[in-house]
Amino acid sequence: TCALPIFHPSFHLFESKGQHALIPDGSRIYKIDKSIHKKLKELLEKDDETGIDQWLIENDLQSLGNIDDRPVTDPPLTSISLAIAQKCNLGCSYCYAQEGGFGVKAKNMPLEKAIAAVDLLFAQNLPAHKMNIAFLGGEPLANREALQEVTRYAKERADIESKEINFSITTNGTLLSNGDADFFERYGFSVTVSLDGVGEIDDRLRPFKGGKGSYERIIRNVEP
Repeated sequence: TCALPIFHPSFHLFESKGQHALIPDGSRIYKIDKSIHKKLKELLEKDDETGIDQWLIENDLQSLGNIDDRPVTDPPLTSISLAIAQKCNLGCSYCYAQEGGFGVKAKNMPLEKAIAAVDLLFAQNLPAHKMNIAFLGGEPLANREALQEVTRYAKERADIESKEINFSITTNGTLLSNGDADFFERYGFSVTVSLDGVGEIDDRLRPFKGGKGSYERIIRNVEP
């Protein structure tokens, strides 16, 4: 049988094919012998905070000093995800977004809101950090014009400010065109095409809203 884990702010003791100590401040796990396990339990029973910390330091089990009383500061913004289209042309049987509309009237993200999000990304990003803009939906290509305008705007601004920016898109593939492929290539997009099986399996799970299968259309669009 395994003993119950022992918790303390400075260390946690637990069993997993032997005795182990987790030092929370630094997220480090040490395999320890029975004598160390016994000593830590004794210190815990004495409720000696100073003694515990001193013993951990003397035995190289001290914290890394990452956790203190300073308030947490927000990290720099490095990426944003734009749900550029709150609509979709598929009627996937398991869609958590209620066929891309999230339970409300289907609509596109206004270009000015998308641009404002990009401005926020640039304003809060540090010069040394790369940036990424991910386009999501619904089906993001349902708002192709805004997607392309935002991409051009972000790339032009990144070039002016000597910053590196990357783009990505997750699409169901049904609206892809040769023009889209050229655009994605020009701006270095990482493209993810969603499928759920091959042939009739995908057709059953991811049909168009009218019930027609989508698999052949997707494959035709992504083939060279």
